[in-house]
Amino acid sequence: MDEDLIVTTKQGKLYGSKTITVLHKTPCYSFCGIPYAKPPLDNLRFMPPEPFEKWRGLLNATKEKDDCLQYSHFFNMYIGSEDCLYLNVHTPEPPRKITTPKPVMVLIHPGGNAWGSGSRDSLGNPDFLVPHDVILVTFNFRLHVFGFLSLGIQQCPGNMGLKDQVMVLRWVQENISSFGGDPNNVTLSGCSAASCDVHFHLMSPLSKGLFHRVIMQSGFAGNSNWSYITPELSYERAVILAQELGFKGGTSARKICSFLKTKTAMELTEGVGKLKSHIKNTNPEKYEAVQFLPTSETVSEGAFLTALPRDLMYTIEPIPIVCSMVRKEGLIAFCTKPIETVRGNLEKVVRDGLSLYNIDDKTLKHITKKIRAFYFGNREINDAVLEDIVNLFTDLWFCEWYDMINYMATLPGAQPVYVYEFAFYGKFNYQRRAYAENAPDWLVGACHADDTSYVTYYKALIELFREQAVFDEREAKVIKNLNILLTNFVKTGDPNGGTLDEIVWRPHYPDDPSHVVVDDNLTVVNSRINEKRFQFWDEIMKVIYACERRLKENPPPSP
Repeated sequence: MDEDLIVTTKQGKLYGSKTITVLHKTPCYSFCGIPYAKPPLDNLRFMPPEPFEKWRGLLNATKEKDDCLQYSHFFNMYIGSEDCLYLNVHTPEPPRKITTPKPVMVLIHPGGNAWGSGSRDSLGNPDFLVPHDVILVTFNFRLHVFGFLSLGIQQCPGNMGLKDQVMVLRWVQENISSFGGDPNNVTLSGCSAASCDVHFHLMSPLSKGLFHRVIMQSGFAGNSNWSYITPELSYERAVILAQELGFKGGTSARKICSFLKTKTAMELTEGVGKLKSHIKNTNPEKYEAVQFLPTSETVSEGAFLTALPRDLMYTIEPIPIVCSMVRKEGLIAFCTKPIETVRGNLEKVVRDGLSLYNIDDKTLKHITKKIRAFYFGNREINDAVLEDIVNLFTDLWFCEWYDMINYMATLPGAQPVYVYEFAFYGKFNYQRRAYAENAPDWLVGACHADDTSYVTYYKALIELFREQAVFDEREAKVIKNLNILLTNFVKTGDPNGGTLDEIVWRPHYPDDPSHVVVDDNLTVVNSRINEKRFQFWDEIMKVIYACERRLKENPPPSP
C-alpha cells in the first residue's frame, strides 16, 4: 500500500486512491466515503446529526458510499440509501507531501434539496477544480422528507439536511489539515438550491466561523417559491404525507412523527411522490418540484433558521462573495408548459412565482398588468413570444437577486461582491438538454444551472446522453476560464490573476455596477445584468415590499 495515500483523522486512519483528471491529465488523490455523522436511522431519523466517533483499523476510503435515498429524475428510478452521511476529499497532491496548507472549497450539490449527490458521477466530480491547486470537499446530506420534514417538536425540529451540512463544515475545521488543507481558508459553494443553502448558512447561528467566503450560483434565499416554505405549510404537508401512507390519528405532531418512523425508507420516499400528486391534483396549475424545503424552526434549541429568510437576509455579516446567474435561467420553465400557464392565468403565475399568497388582490392585479405590458405589450401569448416568456420566468424566479447583492455590497465594512453571467451554449449544457428538452431547437442558450457542468465534470449525464468526454477548443477554454476565476477567489478572495483573458473583474457596487460575461471569451460589462429588466423589477419589488410592510403593520383580522 502506498504510504502517501494514508491519512490520519480524528476519527481514525484511512487510505485513498489516485486517479488522473479527465481534461488536464493531472493526478488527483481522492479519499471517499468518510463518515462525518452517525447513520441517521431508527431513533436518529428526522433528528439533527450526531458526529461519528471513531472507527477501528484502517478505513478503506477508495470508494464512495451510497447517495441519499431519492427518486432520480434523470434516470427515472429510485436510488440510494438512508445510511448516506459520508463525505469525499480530493487533493492535487498526496496529503503528506503538502507543505503549505491549501485553500479548501466545500461544495454543496444542487438538486432542489430533494435529489443529487456529492459523488464523482454527479456534480461532485473534482476533475476540473483540483488541477487548480485547491482541495475539494463534496458530500451527501439528507434530502426531501428525511432532510426537511418539520413538525416543530424535538423529535423532528426540521432542517436536518442543513444541519448535516453544518456537521460537514465542522468536520472540515477539525480534520482538513490532515489532508493538507487550510481550515482558515474555506469557501462554501453551491448552485441553484445549493446556492440558497449557502445563503442560509450566512444567516444561521450554527454556521458562524465555519467558512470564510462564498460562491452562490443561480439561487438565493429569497427565491421563495423553491428555496423555502413556511412552518405552517411544512406542517400541513407532513399531515398529508402521513395520511397518504395510511395514518388516521389526526394532526398530532408526536403521533405523526412516531408513525413515520415506523415506515421503511422506501415507503417514505414513495410517499413523497404521493404527496406531490396530491398537491398537483388540488392545484393543477402550479408546478412544484419539491415538497419539503428549509423552513424557520419553532423549536429554538439548536435551530438552524430562527425566522423566515426574508426576515434574516438583511442581518448577515459581510463576507467576500461571488454571485452569478445564467443568461436564460427561465428555460427550465419548459418543464411546466410555460405558454399554457402564462396565457391561461398570468396572475396566478405571478402569485405562485413570488409566493405572494398574502398580498391583496388589487395590488396583485396592478403588478400583473404591468408585467403583461412590459413583456408582451399587446401581443398574443403564443410561440412567437417564447423568448419573452423565458425572460419572464428568468426574472420572476430571480428578480430579488440584485436587491440582495446591493445590500451585501453596501454593508458597513462590506467585502467585495463579484458578479458573473454565464452565457455559453455548448455540448455540456446538460441542464438545457435535460430540463428544456421540449423547447424548440431555435430557442438556444444557457439554461438554469448550466454552468455547473463546466465547473464539475458531470459524468452521469455524459453517459446518459451516450457521449464521449471530448472537449473541443471552445468548451476547454470556458472550463479553464471559469475554473480559474472561481479557484482564484477560493485562494485569495479575488478572482483576478492567473492565465486568463486580458480582463479585470472588479467588484459590483449599486452606484457603479459591473459584471463579467462568461462565454467563448470573458467580457467585462459596466452595468447590471439585464439592466432594463432590473430597473423594471426594482420598481415592482418596491410595490411588493410596501404591501408586505402594510400587512405586517396592519394584519387582517383572524377568520
